[in-house]
Amino acid sequence: MRTVREDLLPVSDHLSVLPLDVTDSASIARAVDMAGDIDVLVNNAGIGMANALEGVSMDAIRRVFETNSSPLTCLVGDRSYEAEITLELTGEAEAGILLFYNHRAFVGLGFTSTALKIFEYSEELPWARTPHDARKLRLRVSNIENVVTYHYSYDDGRTWIRHGTRMEVSGLHHNVFGGFLSLRIGLYVAGTGEARLSDFRYRANPSVAAESRA
Repeated sequence: MRTVREDLLPVSDHLSVLPLDVTDSASIARAVDMAGDIDVLVNNAGIGMANALEGVSMDAIRRVFETNSSPLTCLVGDRSYEAEITLELTGEAEAGILLFYNHRAFVGLGFTSTALKIFEYSEELPWARTPHDARKLRLRVSNIENVVTYHYSYDDGRTWIRHGTRMEVSGLHHNVFGGFLSLRIGLYVAGTGEARLSDFRYRANPSVAAESRA
């Protein structure tokens, strides 16, 4: 909550109520500093607005959208890592895995039942779209010292196909965008259908420098 109200919940030595604005990088950083180590993070933030659309400023609309429509994300504490997940679509859904800084700065791999999609700097790269016919995929994103590679699998990870597009993401960090957190792993679902998410895995990798010394 943006404004702490400690009277809403029973007092407990095992409970701390902290101020947090999920659209403000500085607020997120302060909350992380106050909370300490985080094992599990569930983002269920949401706000409402009752007003006629023509009477609402674009800043207010953007604030509601960025609060309610942020992807499900988790913090990353390693310089090199990989994450993978199985996604199964129903209806006209779209889903994928991202490396997310904010709504203007993210990269990732997503898919619909008819195509694979690549995102760079918050926009899809139409020339990199790959046609296919599948509603279930396992996706993997690897970030090795800011070089991102994508893989996908049609057989639950037994065999993998590397996507032809790789990305360098050192520019998507707080030293460039003025925030306090770097890229987070994110999962998104969009469209008019649903997506089933299962078997999420994260693995820290040795750095490129450490590998070269081995």
